[in-house]
Amino acid sequence: MEEALDVVPVPQIYKALPTLSMEDVKWQTMRSSRLEKLWRRPDHSPKSVRDLHAPDDAQYLKLLPGGDWLAIIASDATVHLQHVTESDPRVSQKGVGTHLRELCCEISHTQDFDLLLLITGKSVVRGISHLLLYRIDTEIACMDLLVERQLHTSILAASASFNLLAFATGCEDMEIVHIQKIHGSGEQRYRELLWNVGITSSFQDSTLSIITPSQILICCDLGFSLYDVPSSDMVQFENMQDSDTLVEDGSAQDGDGPRVISVEPSWFLKYGLILCPPVVVPIPWNPADLEDSKVAFVLDYHIFHVLNLSSTSPSHRATSLPVKDCGDLTSIGTHRGVWWNEDKCAADPQLLKLRTCTLPRVPTSQRCLEDYTEEEFSVQVGSLLVPWKDKQDLEFVTMDEWSGRVCLLLKSDGPSRRIVMVDA
Repeated sequence: MEEALDVVPVPQIYKALPTLSMEDVKWQTMRSSRLEKLWRRPDHSPKSVRDLHAPDDAQYLKLLPGGDWLAIIASDATVHLQHVTESDPRVSQKGVGTHLRELCCEISHTQDFDLLLLITGKSVVRGISHLLLYRIDTEIACMDLLVERQLHTSILAASASFNLLAFATGCEDMEIVHIQKIHGSGEQRYRELLWNVGITSSFQDSTLSIITPSQILICCDLGFSLYDVPSSDMVQFENMQDSDTLVEDGSAQDGDGPRVISVEPSWFLKYGLILCPPVVVPIPWNPADLEDSKVAFVLDYHIFHVLNLSSTSPSHRATSLPVKDCGDLTSIGTHRGVWWNEDKCAADPQLLKLRTCTLPRVPTSQRCLEDYTEEEFSVQVGSLLVPWKDKQDLEFVTMDEWSGRVCLLLKSDGPSRRIVMVDA
């Protein structure tokens, strides 16, 4: 059981493991073993396919770790938290009251295993960028707003994890990375670090991820770069708008505004990435040894990248997915992934084919990734066949790799949306 959780981390089950009965442990272990086989099977028919109610303005779906809860995000950043066995949301949080474009969402964790939901987007009417960060507790079904920011510049990339929030903004000729400590809900005073990162051509085509409590990984068209976060350099602000007026380091006198520090990566690997932005997934969750478990995954078009950052000399391994077609919509975890191509099953046009892949189990030892054999880093591909209705477009795919549950957001010609829950 612990071995399965090391591969596919589920914080809630980690916490409950000491109190689980032997029957519960046996059931969870058997489910993990069964899914390991099914995920590699070609043209597999799911165990069940069912519809959930979808708000007309639903834009994003996020299955929470464990697969029992679904976050539905509307175009104005309203969030509905719904159990997958229920017909209506259990909790709803009102959004910003205006339609947002460039809407992005991310699910991650704090050091205390709480779930974090990060939402960013830009108001169509006012041009203001919004950032909302929620803490989600599924045990009592509640959401707390931890951070709310409004900025006059575009938010180009964002990440939250390990009690840190990081986001990149465009400010005139500078693109700035803001790094902020996450405190309790309603806290207006906060500490922030402002970086000028010159390693990227543009954050518009980049992804940043907090991979440990003290390190940030940036992926861009130039390659991979790792940055150390010094907590001692953070500056305290009294409200969430103080850092809108920025001063580049060394260009002004004290008191003119928050200073931006030019930083260099502690490690950089030049690599021509294709997908913009690349998809970076969380590290395997090992609560007993967070600092030594620094493995990051990147799915770039049809190339799967593994970065082992555990040693002072990080190593990299790239493996091609064994299929010719490449995903348009992707959801990837630490051991499993699913993606969709804009084609239907050749044998039956009423079936939608979802590609599934099983990723290699990556060791977190000091050994260089290049020293492992091809067999140790093989990526195995299968597929799920899902009933498909004509005149529906697939808008979004989300997956929970522990339960093998996949959730699809489909759109018809009109304003209505359809949520389809698929259990492998």
